[in-house]
Amino acid sequence: MKAGVFVFIFLLVAAGRWIASSAAALRWPAVLFSACCYGLLAAGIAAFISDLILVRSLLQRKILFIKILGAVLITVGVIDGMVALSGLTALISLLFAAALVVILMVTDAAGSAGSELRVSMSERLPNRYLRRRPLKSVLETLLRLFPFPEPVGLYRIGSAGGLHPGGVYPGGVYPGGVYPGVHPPVLVTGNFELTLRRVCSALRNLDCWLLVCESRGVNVWCASMAGYFTTDSVVRAIQTTNLAERVSGRTLILPQLCASSISLEELKTRTGFSAHFGPLYIRDMQRFLKNPSDPAIRQADFPLGARLEMALGSPLLLSIVVTLVYNFIGLGHLLVVLPLLYLASLIQGFIFPVRPLRRIGPWALLYGAALFLLTGLLSRALFPDHLLLYAVTVGVGASYLVNEFSGWSPLLKYSLIPRTKPEVWVDTTVCIGCRRCVDVCPRGVFRMEAERSVVVAEHRCVLCRSCFSQCPSGAVRHSHDPKEPTRSFPGSAPPAP
Repeated sequence: MKAGVFVFIFLLVAAGRWIASSAAALRWPAVLFSACCYGLLAAGIAAFISDLILVRSLLQRKILFIKILGAVLITVGVIDGMVALSGLTALISLLFAAALVVILMVTDAAGSAGSELRVSMSERLPNRYLRRRPLKSVLETLLRLFPFPEPVGLYRIGSAGGLHPGGVYPGGVYPGGVYPGVHPPVLVTGNFELTLRRVCSALRNLDCWLLVCESRGVNVWCASMAGYFTTDSVVRAIQTTNLAERVSGRTLILPQLCASSISLEELKTRTGFSAHFGPLYIRDMQRFLKNPSDPAIRQADFPLGARLEMALGSPLLLSIVVTLVYNFIGLGHLLVVLPLLYLASLIQGFIFPVRPLRRIGPWALLYGAALFLLTGLLSRALFPDHLLLYAVTVGVGASYLVNEFSGWSPLLKYSLIPRTKPEVWVDTTVCIGCRRCVDVCPRGVFRMEAERSVVVAEHRCVLCRSCFSQCPSGAVRHSHDPKEPTRSFPGSAPPAP
């Protein structure tokens, strides 16, 4: 819906500018139409500002930054366009914007409250999840900022509906006992189509059930951080698919990256299903079933393929904003600016692991400054009349794209989130040795020693909130835990009495 609104605004503004410049004989229709176009832009800015009041999570702060950036650039464009308009047009624009903001907020609230859950009751896994669809994957990679939801469902993979050919399924030792080897595992994932197809491809040789839960068409990591993939999502999927009546086991394997928003105790109480957090990447599911305590399957990495995927997807929203602004400057410039922005993003994807500055903020400034100078030199030779325009756009855009790299992977903290340095410690007097903090941390902050968890790499913390959210005894203490009183943390040791 939001993508459609962006496109609609762009088309209307373009049409309004064309009418205002070429249809002198239609003065009043042109003025009215232009006012509506600029009113749409003003309404978008007002909607961005209204989101400021509703921010509740780290992901929302990240999205808010993107929106603020867009609002600033669009405002510059609106001011540029309003200079040529009359006072009457400006008044009509403001009134139109006010009315539109009210309509958008009311319809959005009504749509969120009354959205119907799409459910598939077929046990057969759709063939489209197993087919290689390169064009579809490219499209979803480029547009991954927007949701691609699939129906909630329960699918049988392999011979999960009957007996395993060997009579026993892979088992593993958990803190609570041995994973039952006589029942096929029930794996849980979100309903983002790209994720779902990759999960199905990785599981095609494993006999299991796959429970697809509502995550609003967003990948599990982002959906969990935004509060979209929660205990309620899993409970609702269990109930709507009649899971208890269709599977023999009573154990779920959840994605590790949803740990910040899932309560295992509440899930057990409400559904009767026990749950454990699986490996961080679905490719390691076989290893997990053999040895759930393997620390190697819990750690995040950021390989070249993932970096290039992000490099192709992250400039999208920036491109939309630049397109809206350049609508007032001249759309022909986009043929130069947009390819340069995507090239800057791809270069960043290649060199990110060997960047000279490890901290994201300084590196973003350095990279943006370098692109500013390089684009300036290129423009001086090829486009001298637009040297500053291109250099500023590519330089600022490159800095923004570097910051995006710190928000798309659990390997890094998003650098523009306001925060203090995280402080983490474990109260060994109440730690019960359940190792949940070790299992859910994607950065190896914790380690088990003498059947107790200890902090060994506090500096790696990415503020995912999983450790203290999952600790059943409250032993994990974190300076960013909203329940934690404000005070100084002494590191990995409990405070002195």
